[in-house]
Amino acid sequence: MVNGSVNKGKQLMKLSIIIPSYNMGSKIDQCLDSIFSSTANKEDYEVIAFDSSDDGSMETWKKWLEKETNLSVIHGKKSTNIGKSRNIAA
Repeated sequence: MVNGSVNKGKQLMKLSIIIPSYNMGSKIDQCLDSIFSSTANKEDYEVIAFDSSDDGSMETWKKWLEKETNLSVIHGKKSTNIGKSRNIAA
């Protein structure tokens, strides 16, 4: 899901990439590799993930948070449905 022109403090983002995730630990690396290997300027976009997993996915998110400054991860309750997770991340 994409949401354009989000004001993030000092800078106006041109693109926000919202990733709702639930027990998709095996797909996180593939997803983020695809996003962060793009030729887009990292200062023009942000990646916001909402994860309510109970499969250990947070360990993978933490690995990515250490190396990507434009990634934010919100850890939510297990019972959060996909619509609500998109709204929270946006």
